[in-house]
Amino acid sequence: EYCQKINAINLEADIIYQYADMRCVNMNWLKKNKAILKNSTRSFGYFKLKEEIEKRGGKLVEGIEYHLTHRDIRDIPSGVGLVSFQNWYLKNKIARFSDYGDYLSMLSEMDIPIVGKNRIMPTNFKKAHVYNQWKQAKKAEEEKKRNLQYEKRLKELLELETQIGNFLFVVPHSLSEIVKEGAELHHCVASYLDRHFTGKTTIIFVRAVDVPDKPLYTLE
Repeated sequence: EYCQKINAINLEADIIYQYADMRCVNMNWLKKNKAILKNSTRSFGYFKLKEEIEKRGGKLVEGIEYHLTHRDIRDIPSGVGLVSFQNWYLKNKIARFSDYGDYLSMLSEMDIPIVGKNRIMPTNFKKAHVYNQWKQAKKAEEEKKRNLQYEKRLKELLELETQIGNFLFVVPHSLSEIVKEGAELHHCVASYLDRHFTGKTTIIFVRAVDVPDKPLYTLE
């Protein structure tokens, strides 16, 4: 009722739907924060975010509550001021904190130390945030390496290729063909990829003679 009276609409909803911690939100707390609650859209999350930032010696920058949660603050590397970080974050218009998390993951996987203001807060985040491209390039590099290793086994497997009646029995000429086979026939053969690669099992593609490029059956 008090939230309705001071027109704190979002906080009222948080209380009704139990998003607010009622160990904190009592009449004393409401009256204490009346000045910043009255006629505002501030939610309980706003206050949790503000509290977490202040724990780390910072001050909440207005507008950041629409982009960060109090849980995100714990994942911001130390070594930069939180006010500077918030202003940088808003300036770069970062859509989700998970995007920033991807950036940190990329640095970590590349063994690049996450230290220094320019590393933690690159001037042009969109240019620096190439995580997906980097992951794709890394995946392609690993796949190329595995296919080179697979070539020796492939030479042995090619001896199994044959035709029996109206069916062709062919082996995967690359590991990616196994993944594609599973996608085409809607089954789990991709989960056998490592076992096929190491020789623990062997995957054979069965094709109709008149349609040799179309997946028909998969044989182990």
